[in-house]
Amino acid sequence: MSMQSDALPATVTFLPFRYASKCKRNKQNGLPFVLDNVLDDLLILLLAFVPFSAHPLLTGLAIAAFHTSLWIIYEAGYVENDRISARAEKQVKVAANFHAMSDAYSEKAAWIWAAVVGYLGACLTALIWSGDTSFDIETSLWIAAVWAVVLIALRATYVLYNRVDKMTRVMLYLPLQLIKYGFPALFVALPAAGAAAIGAQIIRRWMPYIIYRFSNKKPEKFPARLIRLVTFVSLWVLLLPSAPLVQHLLLGALIGGWLLVRSATQIRLSVSNAQPVSKDSWVHRK
Repeated sequence: MSMQSDALPATVTFLPFRYASKCKRNKQNGLPFVLDNVLDDLLILLLAFVPFSAHPLLTGLAIAAFHTSLWIIYEAGYVENDRISARAEKQVKVAANFHAMSDAYSEKAAWIWAAVVGYLGACLTALIWSGDTSFDIETSLWIAAVWAVVLIALRATYVLYNRVDKMTRVMLYLPLQLIKYGFPALFVALPAAGAAAIGAQIIRRWMPYIIYRFSNKKPEKFPARLIRLVTFVSLWVLLLPSAPLVQHLLLGALIGGWLLVRSATQIRLSVSNAQPVSKDSWVHRK
């Protein structure tokens, strides 16, 4: 966790993602939170669900609204995680500005924001379901109710996650990722190639976390984006018989191309480090 010393005035107005971007995840730990969230989370969802949807624009906007709503509540899990760490853990790992940021955070306000943005997603989804011909408020309310269940399930999982030991968290981290990346399948069709992308993204997030927990250190050199690319290609091939061929090929090329671009640096590094087994310096440590 990076150390920051900037403080916030006690009267600062709550804004979503301020805590995540300035305290929990920041550019000193990699990409800035918002940029990482858009390029590595939202974009994967859009590539997986949008290209062959009947209403691409509405689908993309609906997913973006739901994604934003979900992350507003996910951030509440971040705050709670740090508060519990500061209060109960033997080895406290929070940022230097944690207390100021935590005092400025309001989960009540977060739920209001999430409800408003989530209902926007529900309205857009209602238009998709109607074929973009009319808006049915009753349908939007039903969709909003389903979305509320998703957010409650996410928050409940995070509540449990934050209160168990580190090794148990490894298993709970998986459903958190499934909710984060699988939620659009409740509202719009998920093509087979899109399912491969979602599966690869979940693995991309889960594997480094497993290594982190079992080795007790961050896997700084772990090629997560390359692992995602290999996982996607494997799942895409596995799902080949279950999908329309042309759609599967085109969507696979689109998603695979983007993942290839994102993993280019790690591919070059892996290729340059490859050598005959006779020169392998890896040592097994008991």
